[in-house]
Amino acid sequence: MTAMAFFGASVSAPIAEAGEVNGEVGTAATCYGQKKKYNISIGVGVTGLMRTTSHCNDINIQSINRNALARGCFYRKADLQELLYCGSLKTVQQNQWTVLATNVQDDQPFRVQFEPLVGPYEGYIAA
Repeated sequence: MTAMAFFGASVSAPIAEAGEVNGEVGTAATCYGQKKKYNISIGVGVTGLMRTTSHCNDINIQSINRNALARGCFYRKADLQELLYCGSLKTVQQNQWTVLATNVQDDQPFRVQFEPLVGPYEGYIAA
């Protein structure tokens, strides 16, 4: 595990495929069928580093505990600590899927940042 500073928050997490569910990927799964659960503690406000998959063309998020503002932040593949850019904040309604980014490349490293950066946030990401 590596710790990375991101907008003043320290996050320790391995890189995971957004399409992984319990460490396994189904062969004929749909985008939402390959969703990955996130659970962000109070005071963090950002997910661990993930990668997009061939299962989805977009980065989709669903909050299950509250409404939130969120955006996708993208990192250079060759240097995972180099932030390329963050998309605009989007309103994520509780229990509804929201598209944070469209037409993303496969294997693109990203994090989801929430506003405010205080958490807790819980839900699913499909990418």
